[in-house]
Amino acid sequence: MPNLPARIQTPDPILNRIQDQLIAAVQQFVQPLLWINVGSAGAPPFQNGWTNYAASSTPLNTDVSPVSFSKNALGIVRLRGASKGGTVGTVGFTLPAGYRPGFRMTFITIGDTATRTDVFANGDVKQQGSATSAVLSNGYWSLDGIHFLAEG
Repeated sequence: MPNLPARIQTPDPILNRIQDQLIAAVQQFVQPLLWINVGSAGAPPFQNGWTNYAASSTPLNTDVSPVSFSKNALGIVRLRGASKGGTVGTVGFTLPAGYRPGFRMTFITIGDTATRTDVFANGDVKQQGSATSAVLSNGYWSLDGIHFLAEG
């Protein structure tokens, strides 16, 4: 974590308290993001056969992030990573309370084909797609770039 400058000690307790409050207010914005990896101990599990894409032996995916999520001090939740292998059109994982939108959010995402990802108010993250399941693919499902305000 970045170090903020220490406050200047003054004989005025009010000024010292104001400095402490300002440092505390700024500190919340310089905290590094804590990424929670789906499927790891204590985190939400994958569902319906979905797993991390990076678990593949394909040499091209060695730099793909595991499926993970974070929330910053402003309450913005971010998703990243790629998944594979699940049942097309199903929930990949469920976000815990505190990381959920207040209503269903829809995002255009990339996979083996163009797809749609919905994040529901109950926390379900689901690959949807406007095509039939026969056209959608489970070989690659990217969550990079999805972000929303946590309200649930």
